[in-house]
Amino acid sequence: MSDKTHAERKKLLTLAVMERQLLEGYALCDALLREHRGLTPTLVIVMFTLIHNFHFYLMIKYVPRKKWPEKLLILGAEYGIE
Repeated sequence: MSDKTHAERKKLLTLAVMERQLLEGYALCDALLREHRGLTPTLVIVMFTLIHNFHFYLMIKYVPRKKWPEKLLILGAEYGIE
């Protein structure tokens, strides 16, 4: 990673953290769904949040920053993506 710019390293670290959190979240949902209680309202909210986070992850990884929704740019999200 030493040959990458600061912005590229920042993006890669952000994506790595998001990937880990998504995998942990999906594993947790899988474990909770296998319990005797199954699907609960709280778990549905968690699953919708994971789906939203996955879409955000895909946007950061694959969509050029110039095409991001204006609301994200207003929030000051800086991931060094051109």
